[in-house]
Amino acid sequence: MCKEGSEILRDVQEDLTDLVKQFIKFADVLLHEGRITREQYENLTRTKIEFLNRSNDKTAQEKLLEIMTK
Repeated sequence: MCKEGSEILRDVQEDLTDLVKQFIKFADVLLHEGRITREQYENLTRTKIEFLNRSNDKTAQEKLLEIMTK
């Protein structure tokens, strides 16, 4: 892959990671406001957290630990 292509791919990965983080924060708000249950929250965020973990994102790993200890 050319350098330009790999830079575009990295930018897309960063944008997608940011979007996933925003979604998880939104789900946090819904959970804390009582608009969704813990089970719904876990179902909504499970694959997103897995995605962030595959991206080696420390924030996601911390969030997963937080969810598991609640």
